[in-house]
Amino acid sequence: MPVCSFDSQYQMFDITPVDNLFIEDYMIHANGDFVRVYLYGLRLCYSREDSDLGRIAQVLRLKEETVLKAFAYWERQGLVVRLSDNPPSFAYVNLRARFTQSEPQERDDPAIYSMAAFNNALMRMLPTRFEHDVNFRIMYDLMDESGMTDTALLMIVEDMANDAAKKGKNPPTVNAIKKKVMELAEQKIISDDAVRHHLRNSGGEYADIKALLRHMGIIKDAPSLAEEELFSKWKAMGYTLDVLKLFCGEMTKIQRPTFDYLDKIVRGYYDKGLISQGDIIRYKDVDLKPVEQIRAELMIGGENTDELFRLYIDWTSAGIEPELIFEAARDAKKYARGNRLVYLRRTIERSKESNIRTLSQYIQQREKKSAARSTSGGGVSDDRSKRLSKPVAAQNYKQREYEEKDLEANLADFDSFGEDMP
Repeated sequence: MPVCSFDSQYQMFDITPVDNLFIEDYMIHANGDFVRVYLYGLRLCYSREDSDLGRIAQVLRLKEETVLKAFAYWERQGLVVRLSDNPPSFAYVNLRARFTQSEPQERDDPAIYSMAAFNNALMRMLPTRFEHDVNFRIMYDLMDESGMTDTALLMIVEDMANDAAKKGKNPPTVNAIKKKVMELAEQKIISDDAVRHHLRNSGGEYADIKALLRHMGIIKDAPSLAEEELFSKWKAMGYTLDVLKLFCGEMTKIQRPTFDYLDKIVRGYYDKGLISQGDIIRYKDVDLKPVEQIRAELMIGGENTDELFRLYIDWTSAGIEPELIFEAARDAKKYARGNRLVYLRRTIERSKESNIRTLSQYIQQREKKSAARSTSGGGVSDDRSKRLSKPVAAQNYKQREYEEKDLEANLADFDSFGEDMP
């Protein structure tokens, strides 16, 4: 019996000190019932009352199993030490004492924080798998058996958890994790760098890179960093593996296909605005000779080829006959007073609006417009046309040069298709 002690009848008015360290680093992350168990156990430490698991459960109105889980949780956090299993008993760790020693330990002291961080990470990744203390002990033993670091093990668990979530499957079991870790350990993949490299190289993008290399006839253990960067760039541009394989068909004439050469092909399609597989297939199936013919009719530079190609695809997809487009291009060359491509685009759009799709319909509409202007006096007689064929002084003046914006304004005022034609 101690010489001095507090009167037990006044224990209710005593104070149970709680470290701010506990509040800031532990309490805010823990289950509410677990916090209640810790605080009540701390109060018992200061009162020195006789108690057992059943008594604590009764006072807190919890199941004994929950109380035992709570102490197991705080043991994993490094805040209590198990003294015995039957009956269960625990000693509380004095956190303040650890930080007020003559040689204070750092906050990352493994005795306090290392396994706590490991345990918290496991519970965050797989909360349903790490409700029981036994599974944590399996992880500890697994690290000892495999020689794998805790960081490497967490990387594997996170990868397996994410993969299961993406596929809509249940979280990986502890046994599945153990099997995976031991398989890697047999391959000597146990260090942080080795596991990180393995996970990166076994990902979906890495597998796609190797598949593309095999498609090109290149067999190698692993792609180079430059190849990985190029593939990532192509993916960011919107190209799928199937499309990239489609591009490889354009490298048949070179002796050694490379990612650098493929990049030139990819950029060529990207500059044309061709991203989807459907657009590219249509492009590869289209004969470019008609596009070149239209460009020649318009007498415009090659820098307009890509835009003209997209327009040609849109027009022909809408049912416009190529012969109509050729004729409209000749009219644009003959009558346009500014940008001929703009004139052609306006002409075709008006044809679409008037449901004119064939060359015969186009010519018929053009002749109808011309006849209407002649009937209304818009034309000139043969005698007058002969007289006007001879230049006169009044005609000797400088022609006005139109900018594209002027042409756009003039065309906007036309009532209907072809009114500027003679």
